[in-house]
Amino acid sequence: MELLILMVVGLLIAICVLPFVALAKANSAKRSFDDLATRLSSLENEVRSLGRHTTQGPQPEAAVAAPKAFGVPTPAPITTAAPIGREKESMPPPIPERFIKPSAPQISAPARPPINWEQFMGAKLFAWIGGLALFLGVAFFVKYSFEHNLIPPELRVAIGFTIGVSLLIGGLLLRRKENAVTAETLCATGILVLYAVTFACRSYYHFAFFGLIPTFLLMTLITSVAFLLAVRLNAIVVAVLGIAGGFLTPVLLSTGQDHPLGLFVYIALLDIGLLALAQRQGWNVLPTLGAVGTALIQFAWVGTFFIPEKYFAGNKVLVVMAVFAGFQVLFLAAAAWSKRTRKTSPELFACGIGLGAVAMCSAFYLLSFEPIAQRPALLFSYLFVVDLGMLALTLLESRLIILNALAGLAAFTLLAVWTNYDLTTTHLYTALTFYFVFALFHSATPVALQRLRSVQIPWWSHAFPGLALLLVLMPIFQLAGLSIVIWPRFSPCSCSR
Repeated sequence: MELLILMVVGLLIAICVLPFVALAKANSAKRSFDDLATRLSSLENEVRSLGRHTTQGPQPEAAVAAPKAFGVPTPAPITTAAPIGREKESMPPPIPERFIKPSAPQISAPARPPINWEQFMGAKLFAWIGGLALFLGVAFFVKYSFEHNLIPPELRVAIGFTIGVSLLIGGLLLRRKENAVTAETLCATGILVLYAVTFACRSYYHFAFFGLIPTFLLMTLITSVAFLLAVRLNAIVVAVLGIAGGFLTPVLLSTGQDHPLGLFVYIALLDIGLLALAQRQGWNVLPTLGAVGTALIQFAWVGTFFIPEKYFAGNKVLVVMAVFAGFQVLFLAAAAWSKRTRKTSPELFACGIGLGAVAMCSAFYLLSFEPIAQRPALLFSYLFVVDLGMLALTLLESRLIILNALAGLAAFTLLAVWTNYDLTTTHLYTALTFYFVFALFHSATPVALQRLRSVQIPWWSHAFPGLALLLVLMPIFQLAGLSIVIWPRFSPCSCSR
């Protein structure tokens, strides 16, 4: 047993030491290369300066010869011939211009390959492997101590937090240009260790201090620290780990009880933080990760609690509608802000479209429940809010005008499905009103784009009044006892008058 422990300790020491030895050698080689590049640049500058002095050398001799020519009282042909001859004899051959003029731009803007594979294989790759090996070594050491009870639980947790904080501090102390990869690796590993130890305190040891709220706040603090370190180190890998840990926090700490307010307020704050970080640093991949994580949390919550908690009954459905429409509005506001600050990106608009599509799909899901289908005013109002968010994206970016057609097609499909299966005489006037509202907005959006952005009106924008007319005619075949007297009120001729 003692021999096995010594072998494990030796392996951990080797795993911890060897990556740093490789990093030290790589950094030494990089410094030598930078020194050679500096010396080469200084030599090129000296060659250029010598070239300038050589071309400007004959000018003082001509200037000295001219006063002698004017100072001698002899006739002009005699005095001017000798200096000209001497000047021609002393004039050196000119240096070609291609050795002088192009040299400056070549030094100021050296050509760089898109991927420096030598630096990647010699520094970054081994740094990342070393960080992963360090994390795995700590994890296996903790697992071994758990299984054999070598260290008391309280001491294990204290060691874990100490290692995590020490890695963060070490990464900050190494924040120099030549040690940037090492600093990012240490900070990323420290964030992972802190997440793992906090989760172990809650799920494995069940310490009294690590209740639901303290553990939740501690993981939120770790996520915030990850974002701050990502800004300070300009390291996107730390931000990605913070986002992953932030979205995994409610999953890992789930108790099986439904708390939608606390859950989605936390997700909203996490999205606001990553959107601000992406706006500041220009990391366009972060909104994509945030949108995907938000949609997965929404799907998991609906699949777990919607039917057991009976969100389809009464006004509890408003919570579901607020969850889906609220995050669509959040990413729509982020797209509008990026448009205003001229830092827009296609990824951010794609996130807004994606969450809008998720909200549109939620409307079809709600339609499948009979209590919600019998409340068309509520369902269609929610659909109109989601559809309005999609139309707002087309106003922000005129190139997304096709989104108007897709959103309108989805909205009229839902209206047609509801009209075919759930329309009754009681809800007739509500249905007719929303038919008109959806047709009006989808027909008016291209006109607004034409006046605001000088966009040509597409041909499909004229199809929405026809779709609304088809929906108006469907109740004739659906409602057998419907009086034909009411239809002149809604005919196209009466509407035109």
